[in-house]
Amino acid sequence: MEARKAGQLCLRTVPCGAVALALLLGGTTVAAGPPVQSAANPYSAITAGHPYRHGLVPQLDSPVFAARPAQTPASETPSNLVYGGGTNGVGVTTGSPRVYLVFWGTQWGTQGTNGSGYATFSGDPQGLAPDLQAFFKGLGTGSERWSGVMTQYCQDVSAGAQSCPASSTQRVAYPSGGALAGVWEDTAAAAPAQATGNQIGTEAVNAATHFANTTQTSNRDTQYFIVSPTGTDPDDYQSQGFCAWHDYTADGTLSGGAVNSPDGLLAFTNLPYIPDARSGCGMNFVNSGSAGTLDGVTIVGGHEYAETITDEYPAGGWIDQQGNENGDKCIWNAAGPDPSQNLSLTTGTFAVQPTWANDYNGGSGGCLISHAVLAEVAVSNPGAQANTVGSTVSLQIQASDSANQALTYSASGLPAGLSISTTSGLISGSPSTAQSTTATVTAKDGSGATGSASFPWTINDGSASGPGFSTDHAGDLAAVDASGVRVATVSGSGLNAPAAWSSSAFYGSVATLAGDVNGDGLSDLVAVNNNNVWVETSTGAQFNPPSMWRSNTPFYGSRATLLADVTGNGRADLIAVNDTSIWVMLSTGSGFSAPQQWSPGGAFYGSVATLAGRVAGPGPAALIAVNPSSTWVMTSTGSAFSRPSEWSNVPFYGSRATLLGDVTGTGYADLVAVDDGSSYVMESNGSRFGIPQVFLASAIYGSRATLLGALSGTGTEWLIAVNDSNVWVGSPTRSPSITQWGTGQFFGARATLTGG
Repeated sequence: MEARKAGQLCLRTVPCGAVALALLLGGTTVAAGPPVQSAANPYSAITAGHPYRHGLVPQLDSPVFAARPAQTPASETPSNLVYGGGTNGVGVTTGSPRVYLVFWGTQWGTQGTNGSGYATFSGDPQGLAPDLQAFFKGLGTGSERWSGVMTQYCQDVSAGAQSCPASSTQRVAYPSGGALAGVWEDTAAAAPAQATGNQIGTEAVNAATHFANTTQTSNRDTQYFIVSPTGTDPDDYQSQGFCAWHDYTADGTLSGGAVNSPDGLLAFTNLPYIPDARSGCGMNFVNSGSAGTLDGVTIVGGHEYAETITDEYPAGGWIDQQGNENGDKCIWNAAGPDPSQNLSLTTGTFAVQPTWANDYNGGSGGCLISHAVLAEVAVSNPGAQANTVGSTVSLQIQASDSANQALTYSASGLPAGLSISTTSGLISGSPSTAQSTTATVTAKDGSGATGSASFPWTINDGSASGPGFSTDHAGDLAAVDASGVRVATVSGSGLNAPAAWSSSAFYGSVATLAGDVNGDGLSDLVAVNNNNVWVETSTGAQFNPPSMWRSNTPFYGSRATLLADVTGNGRADLIAVNDTSIWVMLSTGSGFSAPQQWSPGGAFYGSVATLAGRVAGPGPAALIAVNPSSTWVMTSTGSAFSRPSEWSNVPFYGSRATLLGDVTGTGYADLVAVDDGSSYVMESNGSRFGIPQVFLASAIYGSRATLLGALSGTGTEWLIAVNDSNVWVGSPTRSPSITQWGTGQFFGARATLTGG
């Protein structure tokens, strides 16, 4: 006799077959012995002599049970369910369960709609279709706890486990808001008079196509109920003595063989027209008279649903040592602590059976009709964060609860000046201290279930200077050559000997720039080419191998190509300044976004120099246009540049260099003009530049490069002159104000850059 299918619900008058089978459980093949007779529950598959194949359940009116006792205890077998280790990595339904009802065949007749909006059919004499729709639509509503019993099971445990930890993140999901996902009457042809298992599974594939669930991902938490019309005998259920079974398409033991599914593995149920079997399949099992006509529909339908979400692709989920699933161990319980009974949902009242709970009776297990929802709390990790001292932070933490309970938030390791709302999960405030920390956010629901996410958070000092290539955060110099990059770090009152930080050829055909693009508090190298952008991030002691941060995207300005943090999030962004527009590619921390136009309209560039920096203080960098007789600024809102504003109406530029940096240590970037015999500064107050003042009365400029950099590590920038055989620095805060800081050749054939 043919072996029955997964989760088979046996009922009628003929046993499902006493065939010894083998069950692969936890990597070990366990041979099934002869049928076990148990006085605990005479309606069980084992008692009836059915094979255990994924839990077979006998029929109520079988002669085997003619002498059954009037009272039956709640549990069928004493052993708990154990986890089977998963099938193709899947054990249970971890996402919100989705049930698709497929009314198969032209025999269902003309489709209509009742007053509740459910599909009705002229070939449905008992009204099975709207009743089944209302049942699945109502699951997870009205605070029902029948579904809570199943939430104790999970799949992030080892094979053979009998319980799940409170920290489980792959628990059976509660069907919040209903499990019904769709209804379809397939009228392409008449349903077979006696469909094989393969034909039923093939109809599930047809349904997946109809509902556009054409990938394994879209079918992951989905089950298809193939409901045959009245008068048919799907899989010979009447003579074989069962009411329904569930399985999945790849099962080679299906009658007719495994199903070819282009949509991945599909979980499906063979549901005959249950009222045809009358009391054999549960008619009036809970309610008398017409009120109980459809009792069996939801008892049997709920049975298969509960088994599918706890054993999606049998038998990788939760089964006992005899092969019973959670529904099998409790079928047809008419008495005991938790007998079959009515379940009140927002869509109506429906007869259901209890299901097995491993955690009942102190862990010895038992059948329960109601159980607290053991929720899974998931917190989305926002990824690495970077901001500056004094900036405004608003980071919304996203979290979900599988039981749809309210969440309470807490956090540890937040940067100083930030806090989290316990009710909304919004992290806000203004960072007060430069630091690097690991923040951990935890969300907790009313049942005590928690979820957490940890992520790095860097707060830069908020000065107008950069952070430096090395962990000493003291500016540093980088020489970019054709075959590699050398870096000279700062040591007290001078530069250390240059060290090789990269052996890769790394420079841009358009521009080679330096800035902290990933927000870790260290300056990185950026190479801008005609059609792509590459980055070498700093580890603090060397540069990582080159990584492409934007491909197939020409991005450079006809007037200037700049690197600056225009959003204030601590990550430097690319800016392209053209004749009539300004474009930005924002840093994501691991790449650059698609170009965005940030200009308010019209031309904005300087005929002398176009620069970018924090002239308005901590926060987003601004654009500065230096012209022969005036200087204009466009500040950033964090998402666009504002309209230009004149910050100075006097001529200010240098014959050797026109630079931007915080040379006064106020936190605002200042304009510096370097001439042959002296240097001048126009200090920023955050809204204007002041009158020109002497910065250094002596000549200091380099034959190779003239730069500004925070070599002191304090955030105050010095003038740096790089010559053929030495490096000099100058600042009015030093004594003497101009000092030689390095000897020997230190400049790059491709670029000479400062990291701060």
